[in-house]
Amino acid sequence: MGRGAIRVAVLVGAMLACLAPPAQAAFPGANGKIAFSFFESDGGTAQLCTVNPDGTGATCLTQTNGPVVEHPAWSPDGQRIAYWDWITGHIFTINHDGSSDGAGSVEGEAPSWSPPARGRIVFSSGGLASVKTDFTDFAQLTTHPGDFAADWSPDGSRVAFTRTTGGNREIWVVFVDTGQELRLTSTAVDESSPDFSPDGSKLIFSASNQLHTMNADGTGRAPLPVAGIEPSWSPDGTRIVYQRDDSLNFASLYVANADGSGETWVNTSGCCFDSDRQPDWQPLPVDTASAHARPAGATPFRVPLVPAARECTSGNRTHAPPLAFPSCSPPVPESPHLTVGVGDGDPAPALSIGFVRLSVRPGVPGGADDAEVVIRSRLSNVMRTSDLSEYPGDLRASVVARLTDKQGVVSQTTQDFPLEWQMPCTSTTGTNEGSLCELTTTLDALRPGAAAEGTRAVWALDQVQIYDGGPDEDAATTADNSLFSVQGVFVP
Repeated sequence: MGRGAIRVAVLVGAMLACLAPPAQAAFPGANGKIAFSFFESDGGTAQLCTVNPDGTGATCLTQTNGPVVEHPAWSPDGQRIAYWDWITGHIFTINHDGSSDGAGSVEGEAPSWSPPARGRIVFSSGGLASVKTDFTDFAQLTTHPGDFAADWSPDGSRVAFTRTTGGNREIWVVFVDTGQELRLTSTAVDESSPDFSPDGSKLIFSASNQLHTMNADGTGRAPLPVAGIEPSWSPDGTRIVYQRDDSLNFASLYVANADGSGETWVNTSGCCFDSDRQPDWQPLPVDTASAHARPAGATPFRVPLVPAARECTSGNRTHAPPLAFPSCSPPVPESPHLTVGVGDGDPAPALSIGFVRLSVRPGVPGGADDAEVVIRSRLSNVMRTSDLSEYPGDLRASVVARLTDKQGVVSQTTQDFPLEWQMPCTSTTGTNEGSLCELTTTLDALRPGAAAEGTRAVWALDQVQIYDGGPDEDAATTADNSLFSVQGVFVP
């Protein structure tokens, strides 16, 4: 942070909040157990089991005479597992330790959990459908009977899935709020089982028994150097787990780095060495409260803007008491290009009023993620220093943020990063009033998905800074820009 900066905090919501690089990931190593379906070839049953990624701690949560379990899926907080019971044709959920969670069930198969803000489970049922995590509020997403193997995007906006048409499988997505469907693959080979990366930027999927990745919009397809099906990302985004069929009745689990290197067999012989299938990776921590300190509220956040003067590093005078510190005279503006007034009167009187304001809109919990932070910035009476003419270019606003939230269930603080936006300037009708530079935008417009419900985010903000457009009067070309205005107070 710069010298003399003032750090403040903005609480985004009491029940919700902001950002994520939508990485639902926590941090490298924040991965728990792998849940999988253990098929016993001699008994024809399938149990729900878990194992550490290194093969230790293998245990089964259901019994041989219990449900025939397929497609286990961890909840985003790592505390529950959803699965399909082949015998009843219903989806159930249990606690991570195998105990009952007291929830009901719904007819369908291949479940996948939404992000916490949505609070739903998507599954195959005459197309794709979803219910709340207590199995109420059934909603149909698609109606194509060949839709299955769905996965919800980390930002909650889309569901990727496999669609079978004419005997061929392809990857599609459906946008949850609009119902719009988009086909992502179109080849002669079968592509199936898409899984979103924790930051939502990529999908991993299987194609003719080889793993591939592609961008979330279907571009940038690339094969990985591993064979397998049913892939799943680790919650921290650094590794993948997948199933490899070694023979007709035998399958094993493997983990590898996200690029396919470092492949390792997961030896589950401690409990269930036979045919291990359909893995899913548990987020961490389990049963850990997201206990980051936060106020009850800190919105709106508003700071006035004042002209930026160059720092006095070698004084040639002493300021008057009681602030009898070394000072520099005459003052030197940071920007050689722009001003908001000269002297105490004509031809450029003090008419400038500027501010930056952040206001949180909590939204309504559940349903669409409508949390938002509205950002309004305004600076008037902006003129060229050379001739006091109106400035026709634009300004660039910047503030360094430090985010603490519970995105991805895990409490965390980000490294400092900038929030930046352009403020276009327009002429005014008054005489000697300079240009008006202003913009109203939102956090989601600057960083899509940043204002997310349910994350209780605190944004610590450093000094708000406004930069001029430099000699070319284009703030987007930052190399020649100068600091023009900063947050501060005017004492008349």
